[in-house]
Amino acid sequence: EGPQCCSQIWFSDPTHGYYSGGDSTLLDSWDGGMIMETFDGGISWDTLFDSECDENYPFNVVFVGDVGYTSNRYSNFYRTENGGKDWELIELGGTNFLYNGLQMPDDSTVLIAGYSGEIFKITDNGENITRVLFLQPHYQSFIGMQCIGSTCYAYTNDFIFRSSNAGDTWDLIYTSVEDAIKLLFIYPNHQIMMATKNADFGFRLFRTKDSCATWDTLGVMDADVFAINDMAFQDSIGYFVGYDYLLKKTTDSGRTWVSIPLDTIYDIPGDLHELQ
Repeated sequence: EGPQCCSQIWFSDPTHGYYSGGDSTLLDSWDGGMIMETFDGGISWDTLFDSECDENYPFNVVFVGDVGYTSNRYSNFYRTENGGKDWELIELGGTNFLYNGLQMPDDSTVLIAGYSGEIFKITDNGENITRVLFLQPHYQSFIGMQCIGSTCYAYTNDFIFRSSNAGDTWDLIYTSVEDAIKLLFIYPNHQIMMATKNADFGFRLFRTKDSCATWDTLGVMDADVFAINDMAFQDSIGYFVGYDYLLKKTTDSGRTWVSIPLDTIYDIPGDLHELQ
């Protein structure tokens, strides 16, 4: 039992992890949302946070040690200092839909970004909230963010930004001319994998090893762009997940892909949203 619409899964090690999302047992019938925690690799789960019929259900969750944050679709945040036993509400008034990027460069800093085209930095136990980037026109929406230590990357369909100081300042490092950026994955050595959608070329995967100065085209994928939700890589092995239990694997850094069939629960159609 747990969230019926899991929006994020996050593991600190192979056995200890969290997932969050909306709690709905019937279609279009919401009962808030919750965050759950596992200590045995996902076999059993304990409830950490329950929004109790609040439609602003937790969308993302991230921890560094016992300090954690969760965001929801109306830009309220909750913070915990004791591993999720107690949560404190942090309100952000006037700005909506800041849930597409939630990262903690360290245990005292959280960065949040989303559809409003803004990035906020929260420090000092949630006391200080600063808008560190705002894109105009308003339709430039952040669709993802990833941090490697204090270096963080945030992206829209058109732009990639990078901060080398845990979000204090941001530099535009790439502008997409033809393709719409859909997904980024950044290796620990800052090599970037970028999945894009192009009207003429379809769904393409690129790689850069020099901070977006040059890109290698790795291939065109035979999957609908709207079917893919997330990607992750280790060395030359990578995976895509998406709608209708889509799971694809590559062993050559994305040049070729094979589909992996999954056994579904009760043969009910379902989607895969998150991969780590």
